Amino acid sequence: MENAKKKIILKISISVFVFIALFVVASFFDLQISRALAGSKLGEGEYFSSSSFGIFFECLGASPIFLVIAFSGIIMFNYYQMAPKKGFRICMRIFSMIVTFVGVFLLFYQIEKYLTPFLSIDSQLLLGGVFVKAIELFLTTLTTLLLMFAWKNVSFQTNVKLVKWVYICAVLIGCYLIIYIVKIPVCRARFRTMNMLGDFSIYTPWFKIGNHDLSSYPAFLAEDGFKSFPSGHTYSGCVIFAVLALPDIVDRLNTKKWRIVFNALCGIYIVLVALSRIVVGAHFLSDVLFSIGLAFLAYAIAKEIFINKGSTMKLLFKKAEKKPNITLVN
Repeated sequence: MENAKKKIILKISISVFVFIALFVVASFFDLQISRALAGSKLGEGEYFSSSSFGIFFECLGASPIFLVIAFSGIIMFNYYQMAPKKGFRICMRIFSMIVTFVGVFLLFYQIEKYLTPFLSIDSQLLLGGVFVKAIELFLTTLTTLLLMFAWKNVSFQTNVKLVKWVYICAVLIGCYLIIYIVKIPVCRARFRTMNMLGDFSIYTPWFKIGNHDLSSYPAFLAEDGFKSFPSGHTYSGCVIFAVLALPDIVDRLNTKKWRIVFNALCGIYIVLVALSRIVVGAHFLSDVLFSIGLAFLAYAIAKEIFINKGSTMKLLFKKAEKKPNITLVN
């Protein structure tokens, strides 16, 4: 037990040290890092990057939060099939189906939203039309029905276990509100905002509140250009942390191989999303670090509550048992 406690403390200590070290670096070199990574892909006076890597993750980087919403709905739809009261069962299954539909729709909507600025004017007009919206709704409906049909192969017992996973996802999704709330008062100018204005004097470090008169800027800049800290896109991508809990819930995934796969998948994906946000000039290193830290903290707390039932905390704060004194009698 003492060895397990030492391993947990070591992991936490290393993680906190690395996170703080990166934040210190970001505090001093945010602007320089963004100049190095985003400068070459942003022409003078431009707001949108020409980086293919950045554009790809601009469109798809936030996908995990929408996929999690969709699959949470599917799990709950199947879970409530055995609810004893018919009226309650019908209401909850309809609600669960709506949740899945919303998750899938938001996924398609985000792709369209972030892809539009990089298309020609004619293409932008087309994407903004009723016809394209109708296609989105059709694809959303079709995808929702296909997902629900495919999920019928998952046993009811597995769905019951996965309800704990839904609770973890709900915490992760709910904590996105922190990102949304912090953005507005911090009012930090994006790197690409300064690049477009040709004015880097309005740069502020993450720990300083931006004092900008937004009414003096064009409407779209006032709406989007001063929401750098923290990164909502990165947080949405970090919702992929939820898959780390699956081996503790689904027996067939509870192997060393799957744990390595999930850890590698999360690590690589989050790094790519965070890097892409800096490359397109949408965020600074400190912006993405804050979002990663918040998402992991939300995941860790949710997992401790719904899966570990507080066992890790009990282990960490449990006092070591005193060894009894043994007196040898000759």
